[in-house]
Amino acid sequence: MLGEILAVLAAILWAGSMIVAAKTLKDVGPIRANALKTLFAAVTMLPIALLMGEFKNLFYLDFYGSLYVIIAAIIGFGIGDTLIFRSIGMIGVSRSYTIGYSYPFFAIVLAIVFLGEPFLLGYAFGAVIIFIGIANIFLEQNVAFHKANTKGFIIAFAAAISWSIGTTMVAL
Repeated sequence: MLGEILAVLAAILWAGSMIVAAKTLKDVGPIRANALKTLFAAVTMLPIALLMGEFKNLFYLDFYGSLYVIIAAIIGFGIGDTLIFRSIGMIGVSRSYTIGYSYPFFAIVLAIVFLGEPFLLGYAFGAVIIFIGIANIFLEQNVAFHKANTKGFIIAFAAAISWSIGTTMVAL
């Protein structure tokens, strides 16, 4: 149950940080915003790793494990977060994140196909709920489907796919 609690806490923290950052994303480009976020996250993680005694283990990763983590970070954090920042600037935080957080569906599919994880009925139920949330966005009466909105929706889906690939690669 601890894993589930930590996942919900992470989701709440990510959502809160995006709400705080949303106004800034209108004035700052998504690449610059993501570069700053990543820089400060890295600077913050080093002392945390040191305090938790994990710093000594940092250099005991095997080559392929390290390569997967680096590629996962590039795809998930680098590409995925930049895409979601771009989408937020186009269609707003709530729409971008609702679409972007469809990534568990894609992660489930990738985990089943590439990691051999079992398919559980609860996964199908969760996928239905995810797509009901996304359909709700598309059915909003006040959403004008002009070119900018459509592009923002597509970019949010691309972020979801990037995050799911990054997550699956970390599991490898």
